[in-house]
Amino acid sequence: MKSICLLRLIYIFPVLLLCSCSTVLKYPQSGTQPIRPGLTATFSNKPFKTEDKAYQIPPEYSKRNLLNHFDSVTSKVQADTVRLEFSNNGKLTIFYHDGQEAKSASYNGTFSKKGYFDIIFKLKVVKIPPLLPILYSHVERDRIRFYLTKENDLLICRQWVSGGNIFILSGGDSDKTKNFFHRAGQ
Repeated sequence: MKSICLLRLIYIFPVLLLCSCSTVLKYPQSGTQPIRPGLTATFSNKPFKTEDKAYQIPPEYSKRNLLNHFDSVTSKVQADTVRLEFSNNGKLTIFYHDGQEAKSASYNGTFSKKGYFDIIFKLKVVKIPPLLPILYSHVERDRIRFYLTKENDLLICRQWVSGGNIFILSGGDSDKTKNFFHRAGQ
């Protein structure tokens, strides 16, 4: 009887573990075109569509404009459009107008072979032991991915994760959102 209960527990634990994990909020590659180095384009600062992993989108995410995805830009900026320049050396430069003053900010990132541009704002990973963190792990990640849709709109996928475990006790939180921005002049 004890062995049957133990076998059930051994079976249920991996099932629960697999069900509790989620994949990154992905956008199908068939709906995108690659972002190439040297691309310069101007997009609306306000999203026309927002998707979240939750069923109800919190109001602060539906109001999140393109500039709010960048931590160095304050949320009080009221720009109508934002120009993005993806350079050959993996740098994204954003240009916008704050009132009458023109401003810019630069961010380092990488071009993916899958066609997106990736900026990692924060990455902290501690695992003990390194390959299979059974004893302890702590993960903090904040990243943003840029895609171009087939309609030449900008898709921004933002993901942050904060969590960890000590032996079999684990906890944390995460969020994944997708914002779509029209190309200016279309």
